[in-house]
Amino acid sequence: MIQFFLTGSRFFGTATEDSDWDYFTEDTPEARKVLEMEGYAEVYVRIVPGNLRSVYFHSVSRKHVQLVSNVALKTRIQNAMLRNGLGPALKHKGLARAIWKTCEELTGG
Repeated sequence: MIQFFLTGSRFFGTATEDSDWDYFTEDTPEARKVLEMEGYAEVYVRIVPGNLRSVYFHSVSRKHVQLVSNVALKTRIQNAMLRNGLGPALKHKGLARAIWKTCEELTGG
């Protein structure tokens, strides 16, 4: 069974009525097959040294899915960011990338 986890602005409490829905799940052949069957297409690949390589899928329904190689690590990082009040800072894409990259490096991701 594939589990999907909320991420992005809706997870961090910064969503607006125009916000899309962002999810992540473990990058497995089964997950890729299910997404492709549902009409999702691969749009972006981001390689992070260590355990958090990402592949982004999206659909026309404003739902985005990020496939990650380590769900536990992604969950740990975003929960720490939420606990420490970083949600509002993530609204700024450049700053969000820097925060994620720093957290990934600090956790061995």
